[in-house]
Amino acid sequence: YAVPTALAWTDDGDLVVAGYLAGTRDPGGRARHGAGGLAVWVARLGGASDVVGAPERVLGVELVFNIAEGAGGRCREAVLPALLERLGVPYAGSGPTALALALDKAVTKRLAAASGVPTPRWLSVASVDQLPAELPMRWPVIVKPRYEGSGLGIDPEAVVSTPRALADRVARMLAQWRQ
Repeated sequence: YAVPTALAWTDDGDLVVAGYLAGTRDPGGRARHGAGGLAVWVARLGGASDVVGAPERVLGVELVFNIAEGAGGRCREAVLPALLERLGVPYAGSGPTALALALDKAVTKRLAAASGVPTPRWLSVASVDQLPAELPMRWPVIVKPRYEGSGLGIDPEAVVSTPRALADRVARMLAQWRQ
C-alpha cells in the first residue's frame, strides 16, 4: 500500500490522502488514479457518534485530521479525540483535555491568569441577576456565550455600552445559548 505523502480537505469536508501508486491497494476500492502516478483516497470518517456506533471506521487509519466541532455539551470538541486515544488511533490537533478546557472561557481565563498570562478583565454570569452594579472593567464590553467557539454568539450587538444594553444582551445570550 502507499504511504500517504500529501493530505488536504475538499470543499465538502472530505479528507484527501495522496500516495504513490506503485504497489498501492485500497481494500475499500476507493483508489482513484491521478496524474503523476498518485492514488487518492477520500474518506469521511464522521464524528464522535459515528465512531461510537462503528469503531471499525477508524481502525487501521494512519492519521485522523480532527476538525470535529461536536454537537451539544460543554466538552463536545473533546469527545472524538478521547475516543481516538482510547482506540489507539493517531490524530492531529489538540488533545481532549486541551479542547475541553479551552472551550470554557472562564476556565481558560483562570488558567491563563494563574500562569501569569495577562488577560483583559472579565466577568461570567449565569443569570442577569448576577450582574454587579459596577463592572470590574470599563465600557464598552463584549458579551459572548461561555462555551462557544469560532465566534458563535458574537455579532455587532455583542458590544454594549450601557448597563441596560448589557442586561438585555446577557438575557438574550442566556436564552439563545443557555450559557
